[in-house]
Formats: sequence, C-alpha cells, structure tokens
Amino acid sequence: MKKLLLYLVLIGLFASCKKEISNVYDIAPVNVRQSGEKGNLKSDLQFISIAYSDLFGKQISTSELNSLLSGYKAVGDKTLIIDLILRNLLVKPGIVKIDQATMQADPEAFIQASFERFLVREPTEMETWFFANLINENNQFLPEDIYYALMRAEEYRHY
Repeated sequence: MKKLLLYLVLIGLFASCKKEISNVYDIAPVNVRQSGEKGNLKSDLQFISIAYSDLFGKQISTSELNSLLSGYKAVGDKTLIIDLILRNLLVKPGIVKIDQATMQADPEAFIQASFERFLVREPTEMETWFFANLINENNQFLPEDIYYALMRAEEYRHY
C-alpha cells in the first residue's frame, strides 16, 4: 500500500511539472542598414545631372544634358556608356578639383572631402587607408583618378 501511494505521488509530481513557455519579450523587428547604404537607383537624368554638378559645381545645360541622355539611351550596355560619359566629363576643362600637390600633401583630407562630395558620406577607416596608400605609393595619381574611382562605384549610382 505504501508503495502504491508512493507511486501515485511520484506520478502526480511528474505529471504536474510542465515547463511553461511565455513570450515575455515582444520585440518589433528592426531593419538595420549600414552607414552610407543607399537603396534607390538614380534615374538616367539624375545620374548625368548629378555627375555634372559634382564635377563642375554648376548645373548642366539643357542641350548638353539632352546630348548625353540620347547617347545614354541609345546604347544597351549601361555600364559601358556610364564609363564613357564619366571619362568624357573628367577630361573637360573646368572641373572643380584640388590640385595634385595638395592631394599628395594631405591624402586623408583629400579622401575625406572627395567622399563627402561624391558619395555624400564620410569614408571608413579602411577606405581612407586604402586610397591614401594608393596616393602615397604612386605620385602619378591625379585627383581625377580618385574622382573616377568614386563615381564608378555602384554606391554612386544610388541615393
């Protein structure tokens, strides 16, 4: 009898012990983005207009914009035509730029200013180190070379 009573008590204890799971923390999902991450692709008109104003510090004329847009729309390979447009703009006289001696004297300041000008953000430490290292190791780099690299970045195509 004692054994039966002991078994019933043990069975009752094990049956009554169950783990309750409760949702104490209801956390809303948060969409985290990296600094400088841009989600919207610039239109053809925006890309050409912004590239021109970034380089020359003024708005592009309507006739020049129409000329560049017709070439942009005529070629199926957008990567190729973007490259040609940027190269064309970078060799035109009148670009607002820092001279090569100033760039080489303080590459970090040049990189900081260039990122803010073209990508509208501050460079990371790695980006600053990379570009400053390129400038320091090769005195043949021109400001236009760095501008070209930043404007060819996928990030430049977005806002």
